Amino acid sequence: MKILIADDEKEIRTVVRLLLENKGYEVLEAPDGTAAVEEVRADRGIDLVIMDIMMPEMSGMESCSAIREFSSVPVLFLTAKTQEPDKNEAYDTGGDDFLSKPFEQSELIRKVKALIRRYNVYKGREDNNDGILRVGAISIDPYKRVVTKENEIIHLTDKEFA
Repeated sequence: MKILIADDEKEIRTVVRLLLENKGYEVLEAPDGTAAVEEVRADRGIDLVIMDIMMPEMSGMESCSAIREFSSVPVLFLTAKTQEPDKNEAYDTGGDDFLSKPFEQSELIRKVKALIRRYNVYKGREDNNDGILRVGAISIDPYKRVVTKENEIIHLTDKEFA
């Protein structure tokens, strides 16, 4: 399994990389949001993105939104921004989970395993086109929580999607 860590703090990337490599994961690193989007777009087989919110070039929120335009790879926000509006925005931009810094190593590993497991299940369904609802030019994918009209993504909040 391949995980991308996107954080502008090299020390955080190093700690998380060592923890994940110790658990058998292959790890890529990105120093900012722009580099993270480029890594995912390059289709290097990334199974999970762990991303900080506050980064130069492009914030984690902006990066997640950009990634959602072409990929359903899970995004785990690992950040010091812990206020409720920050969490809401993280989920609204397409994030799959949220973990506050400082974090427990065991909790990070549990979230990583769960997100990758779910992604692999959903990806399998996607490959078979299972569960995608189509009405005319509108498609609703309940697994990726994505709505498209004439192959263009319609950005919705969780509440709007529900």
